Amino acid sequence: MNTSPLQPAAFIRIEDLLVRDAWMKNFQSFVWLNRQTLPENIFYGMQTLLSMPFSSFYQKRNPVKSQKIRYANFHGMTQDRLSVLGQSFAETKLKKHLQKDAIDWIKNISSTHQVIFFSDQLCEVIEPILGLANLSGHIISNHIQHSQGLLNGALQNPIVGGEQTVSAIGQFSRAHNIALHESLIFSARKQDAQLFTLFKEATAINPDGDFAALCRQMNWQAKEIYI
Repeated sequence: MNTSPLQPAAFIRIEDLLVRDAWMKNFQSFVWLNRQTLPENIFYGMQTLLSMPFSSFYQKRNPVKSQKIRYANFHGMTQDRLSVLGQSFAETKLKKHLQKDAIDWIKNISSTHQVIFFSDQLCEVIEPILGLANLSGHIISNHIQHSQGLLNGALQNPIVGGEQTVSAIGQFSRAHNIALHESLIFSARKQDAQLFTLFKEATAINPDGDFAALCRQMNWQAKEIYI
């Protein structure tokens, strides 16, 4: 049994803070356009086109199901290839959209807190983004199951997305002796409201409309960062 004392941390959602979520979601199309052979490209392209309407339909209704549909198309790809595409996507498509104000703000937080980044995206995309931003910290994100180096298209548990994000962060915190009730959380997503209730201090990034009203009702902080 690990008897180390529990420590506080700062949990930061990457989407719509470090880079807009809309840009990150283009990774599926990027993979399609960068398949290595023409037959592979055509086959994957047909899968992607067929799955996109279903993935979009479930995006707000059931985020986890949306992710499962989206990543099922990665079946048969090698882990190495996915890592190469993730790095290339970050460098060629996301780097120019990184938010300097957000990077500086996160570095300021990391000077006083252990930082934990979390995201619904794949780790193969998140790791290079943080590297390009010169940010370091633990990462809670999604991984695709694999066997002998080949992906099977299914996400590993715990899945980060929707209500399951609470479970993923809870498991990580127990494994790393982090006290959520003494920790901070920062997110631009109203969907993380349930998660906010577990933390000592919650801050919504650029909240508007219903999210801003909820913040006032729950006495959560709000911070404006140019995105």
